[in-house]
Amino acid sequence: MEPGDNVDPSIAARDVAQRLLTRREHSRRELLAKLKIRGIDSSLAYSVIDDLEDEGLQSDLRFAEAFAYSRRGRLQGPMKIRAELQNRGVNKTLINEALEPYSGEWPELAAAFIRKRNMEAWLTDYDLRQKVYRRLANRGFSHADAIAAIEEIKSA
Repeated sequence: MEPGDNVDPSIAARDVAQRLLTRREHSRRELLAKLKIRGIDSSLAYSVIDDLEDEGLQSDLRFAEAFAYSRRGRLQGPMKIRAELQNRGVNKTLINEALEPYSGEWPELAAAFIRKRNMEAWLTDYDLRQKVYRRLANRGFSHADAIAAIEEIKSA
């Protein structure tokens, strides 16, 4: 069922939105953009998304939690995850809620990234240690988390 078929547009829009949500969680902004791309009027798209949210089928918090969990598994840091969630239209309160369970894990995750990339030997040379630090910063780890991870590996 596509929006152009001889079907009630609201039913077609809801069907498209539900199919998108069965594949993976989407933020409101992502879902709205995907509905617009499929030719669904903005006001209708907002109405459908509001209905889905009221029914618990769409949730920015659930999206943020799933996204944070996934990115944490890819050894990305909180600053990068936060920025990507903001780009997807999730508000700061929900982002904080999604990242809170991992608050004490970031230095360990940064250290895991160093080990996974076999960069432990780099930590003996100042220039290479700076390169490791920059790679951690690019992955979204804070200064404190990067330094803690480097110090943990150096002292091991």
